[in-house]
Amino acid sequence: MPVTAFSRSVRGSASTAASPRAVARVLVAAPGYLTARGVPDDPGDLAAHDCLGYRSDARDEVWDLSKGASRRSHRATGRFSANNGDVLARLALNGEGIALLPRFIVADDLAAGRLAEVLPDWTKPEVWLTLYYLPS
Repeated sequence: MPVTAFSRSVRGSASTAASPRAVARVLVAAPGYLTARGVPDDPGDLAAHDCLGYRSDARDEVWDLSKGASRRSHRATGRFSANNGDVLARLALNGEGIALLPRFIVADDLAAGRLAEVLPDWTKPEVWLTLYYLPS
């Protein structure tokens, strides 16, 4: 059965939607990028980095990070942005910057050491995904 996941609602579709699910996200970058540009120790350090924004319009993505009672926001600006997580993962793998992505997209690359988690002690907001499928 064909299934599609969306992070936004799809209106006017003949498809059926499953209940939305929260998906964990992580900040990632290629080890070579971090060696060349430095490893951020604090969200404020992201200002000195190329951040790969996920967006489908002209607005910058804002990354809201938290650690205990501390809350920080960072506007993800850089040379590249895309509205597709796989494209952003490929850009991160190619050393183009730091990306905030659903863990399931980058889990294999993290496990293999092709990507490294950035600011692992800081909590990133989950993204809500809904699965849509055609009725039987």
